[in-house]
Amino acid sequence: MTDDLTWGALDDDSFDELRTLAQASLEADGGMPLFTGEQMLPGRMLIGESIAAHDASGALVAAASLSLGESGATTTGMVHPARRGEGLGTRLLQWAHHRAGHTPLTVVTETLSERAERLYARFGLAEVFAEDVMHHDLSGVPDLPAPEGITLSPASAADHTLLATDVDQPVGHADRLSVGHQAPRKISIPIRARLSESPSAVTRSTETSWSIDNLC
Repeated sequence: MTDDLTWGALDDDSFDELRTLAQASLEADGGMPLFTGEQMLPGRMLIGESIAAHDASGALVAAASLSLGESGATTTGMVHPARRGEGLGTRLLQWAHHRAGHTPLTVVTETLSERAERLYARFGLAEVFAEDVMHHDLSGVPDLPAPEGITLSPASAADHTLLATDVDQPVGHADRLSVGHQAPRKISIPIRARLSESPSAVTRSTETSWSIDNLC
């Protein structure tokens, strides 16, 4: 039921409500926490053209952006988990497809569900790039014995020059690898996916991409 929604566009003051929507999607789908930050979120959602839906309370429940580049048009979108299954993702994609016109359209995503695959297939999109997620919560590292011949010690106590040699990186890089400050609670490598109407026109790369699930 979408009769309670008011459609419009995002503006420069939309960051806070976008962050709330992005956080809800992150909690439901997983993905890269940096997407809710002050650099990545505006870089994806507050560029080019946009569309946004607010409910009767004024809360942002769906949004998408569309930007044009040398290789075509790129869209990213989100739908609040509580409002999925109402056709909002389809509307966002229809909007992006219409605004792109005859320009090849690429959907930049972070996760991929079966529902999302069906949605994109209906629009003739094909996956042209993807990466898997590797994630571990460092607050609960298993207490396992080290392999025979291996001695474990805190990275903060390690000889950084040896660490640099082991990882085949300059010493400066090793310094950044050390645990001289508070250790992060999680290690997360985001899944990245691209779907495009023109797969041959898209160069495979590790460019950050955002959630397909967020469009469903």
